Amino acid sequence: MILLGTRENCNIIKKIKNLGYEVLHASSSDKAIGLFKNNPTINLLIVDVDTFDNFIIFIEEILAIKNIPIIYLSSKNEDSLSEKYNDSACYGYIHSNSNNFILDSTIKMAFSFFEKNEKLKGMEERFVKCKRESQNMFENHHAIMLIINSETGKIIRVNHAASNFYGWSQKELITMNITDINMLTIEEVRSKMQLVNSKSKAQFFFEHRLSDGTVKDVEVHSGTIMIEGKKMLLSIINDITKRKQAEKKIKYFAYFDSLTALPNRKMFSEKLNEVILKSKENNSKFALFFMDLDSFKNVNDSFGHFVGDQLLIKVSERLKRDMREGSTVFRLGGDEFAIIVENILSYEEVSITCNRVLKQLEKPFTINENEVFSSASMGISIYPDNGLNAEALLTNSDKAMYRVKKSGKNAYEFYSLESI
Repeated sequence: MILLGTRENCNIIKKIKNLGYEVLHASSSDKAIGLFKNNPTINLLIVDVDTFDNFIIFIEEILAIKNIPIIYLSSKNEDSLSEKYNDSACYGYIHSNSNNFILDSTIKMAFSFFEKNEKLKGMEERFVKCKRESQNMFENHHAIMLIINSETGKIIRVNHAASNFYGWSQKELITMNITDINMLTIEEVRSKMQLVNSKSKAQFFFEHRLSDGTVKDVEVHSGTIMIEGKKMLLSIINDITKRKQAEKKIKYFAYFDSLTALPNRKMFSEKLNEVILKSKENNSKFALFFMDLDSFKNVNDSFGHFVGDQLLIKVSERLKRDMREGSTVFRLGGDEFAIIVENILSYEEVSITCNRVLKQLEKPFTINENEVFSSASMGISIYPDNGLNAEALLTNSDKAMYRVKKSGKNAYEFYSLESI
């Protein structure tokens, strides 16, 4: 007889009944204890750890009445569950969405480990059956699984999912060492195995090599198990390559302009503050260029937004190509660009850079067999002469740029109080 301690609408109730087990149900700890006291044939408790209040006290009260096997049920993952409720009373963990095979196997395993008064023959039969089911579960589980010698790193056993993932046959894999797969150094791998041995379980993020040379990002959950009296590592591997690629893409577009591939306004803000701190520490100067293309709206109106976008791309390419080392070009949005030139020695040096940029932009751009002409207005502020923080430097370079716009465009101007 199985006593189920779950909420009323838990779908696990029907599943276990359909497996042919006799079931009593209680939705509270008080009702469960009452049923347990009045039904001596109950020989297994399955309890939902997410539903019951004072869960630990409830388990202690049950075990004080009768020592029976207990299976913990939860909607959470097994790792977090086993870490929180790591005690001898637990004979298994069941996820609330487990299929019939997992439910049946876990229940049978709990009975098999707990029953003490069966005849030797019956115990042997159940043990063989349990072992066969466990092996079958390991072999056919959809998760990638490896059993590894915790001292040498030799791969002892693998399942079909591992063979399919790595591209080597099971026979080939069990002749290999985990260092043949893991991209870490041998010393680093040994260090990770020692960590698992000391903690009993751990989570890692690695790069694993496949048989064709492809490298995959993997999440690995490793724990210690005993096989024939020897401590081994069971590693469950999850391929997270697509997730990692998506994360990199999201991170990229958070800091780079999708049209020109230049660093964007967010990156500019972080970089500007970083350069201010560095220049303050080194007692050095840098220049901030604020640049706006002249008559960019006319290009869009005359040729269309596609040509306008292509012009922005080509302008970005020329700016990147023409900048010296220690310079960074940013697209702030629309036709606005910013350039940070670090470690400047003189205003004359900055003037040379400005003239070179303007000269490059004056050359015609060929887009869709059309010659498109562009120029730019630039305002320059110098740290620390024109400001000690990002806001002041950006404001002052912007003011200088608008003065260029008013005075004829296609030029540059340094910020100064006299000219504003």
